[in-house]
Amino acid sequence: MTLEPKLLLTPHDGGTSWELGSRITCKVASQDVNNAYCVLEVVLPPGVGSPLHIHRREDEILYVVSGECEIRSRDTTTSLQAGGAAVLPKNAAHAFRNSGSTPSTVLITAVPGGLDGSFAETAELVARDEWTEENALALNKRYDVEIISA
Repeated sequence: MTLEPKLLLTPHDGGTSWELGSRITCKVASQDVNNAYCVLEVVLPPGVGSPLHIHRREDEILYVVSGECEIRSRDTTTSLQAGGAAVLPKNAAHAFRNSGSTPSTVLITAVPGGLDGSFAETAELVARDEWTEENALALNKRYDVEIISA
């Protein structure tokens, strides 16, 4: 028995959103696509981004929708303008941040899915005022993410 493919549509203002220094909206949830991938829209204020880190589980594709985004590896830094993309393979240390003076929007596709669960859990911890270094380490361990010390 073969299953008929099903279209999944997310309205412009649809998806679950979290405010974590930036606004992260899950445009395609892992659970809706059998954990094959997830798509996150991230709106970064100027100067905001992620620390240097490694995903052990998923590859990421980052696409700059608007503004600019600086992508850093252990030894290189590149600034991408709207329309630019970066492939961030699992096990490769990387960081990104809005290097411009206005908000930037990036789409991150993570393959396989699951990364959206990390942001949902982070938001829950923040909402309960339980975002501690110990809880952050446990969450990163659960999602196979390693934060690289500066």
